[in-house]
Amino acid sequence: MKCEWCHAREAKEKHHCLIGRDIHNPELDDPHNIGDVCRECHRQWIGTGGRLVKESWWKIKCEQYGEAEMQEWYSGLSLKVKERYW
Repeated sequence: MKCEWCHAREAKEKHHCLIGRDIHNPELDDPHNIGDVCRECHRQWIGTGGRLVKESWWKIKCEQYGEAEMQEWYSGLSLKVKERYW
C-alpha cells in the first residue's frame, strides 16, 4: 500500500491523523482516524500535527469514506472538545 500522504513510497506505519492516540480512548483507533504513511512522511510532515495537516487529512479521509460518513463518525465521538474540519 502506498503512503496516503505522499503517494510515492510504501506505507509502513500507522498514524492517528485527526485526533492523537489515547490509550484510554480506543474509539480513536478507528480506521476513520488512522492513516497509512511512510516513515519519511510520518517523521517530516505529519508529526507536526498542525491545523493544516489535520485539514488535509480530513480531505483524504473524506475521499476515502465520504464526507457524510466522516461527519457522522466524528460527531459520534465522546470527546469533551472537538475541532471542526469542514
